[in-house]
Amino acid sequence: MKRALLALIALVAAGLPVAAGAATGAPRAGSGHAAGARSSCPPMPRRAPAGYTIAVSDSFSKPSLNTRLWFRWQGQPGGDPHGWWKTPRKVASGGTLDLAGTWVRTGGNPSWTAGGEVTSGIGSRHLQTFGAYQWCMRSDAMAGTETDVLLWPSSNRRWPPEIDLYESSGDATTYATTLHYGTPKQDYVEQYQVSGHDATQWHVYTAYWKRGLVTVFEDGTLVSVIEDPRNVPSIPMRLDIQTQSIVADPVLGATTLDWVVEYAVKP
Repeated sequence: MKRALLALIALVAAGLPVAAGAATGAPRAGSGHAAGARSSCPPMPRRAPAGYTIAVSDSFSKPSLNTRLWFRWQGQPGGDPHGWWKTPRKVASGGTLDLAGTWVRTGGNPSWTAGGEVTSGIGSRHLQTFGAYQWCMRSDAMAGTETDVLLWPSSNRRWPPEIDLYESSGDATTYATTLHYGTPKQDYVEQYQVSGHDATQWHVYTAYWKRGLVTVFEDGTLVSVIEDPRNVPSIPMRLDIQTQSIVADPVLGATTLDWVVEYAVKP
């Protein structure tokens, strides 16, 4: 999530340029999915990696969001006047989770004077300390509309920490893995940027949260590492998935997930 930062430590993959998304002008539609993109994801995993068990799995096949597993975001993201969540019951149906942005003139953030983008988000009801996460996802190119797949503390009053396993400002060519730590007044950040990416195609992401270590794989290839024995959290956290407007004039688009699996560490 975008917040005022007092310190920023950028750990950038060697040889890969870092790109930044930008949004200008009136609301626009995203570019859509790239030509030649895979039409579907591989099947949802039915077996856990060694040392883990499946705690949550969802292929979003029910007519509406499975409320035994997830709850929906509503209202303004903390400290972000550009964002507003109004997540419908049928945000997940027919085999996908669709986190689309829509433009409204009324009915969004009360602070808006000329309309704004309404987006969606969900949070897992499952809490765990350490574990692994896997999801198949694609996103439109939609600068100014952020996509986050993140780990959040069990209580909002405990923030930070926060681990953004996948954090994109809407630029389809780049994303980041981000660790927030410190205090609400001193939000320190460690970040690993991934570039040369095409978010408009389906990709399988696998993230491991271990003591002092966060790693993210894209289609089986290691793409980001945050190693910090002191600041990687070791408290119960939940998985959140969301889109969010982060500028006044975002490009509209959608992030779509085919399935999500959460793995718990075997006792």
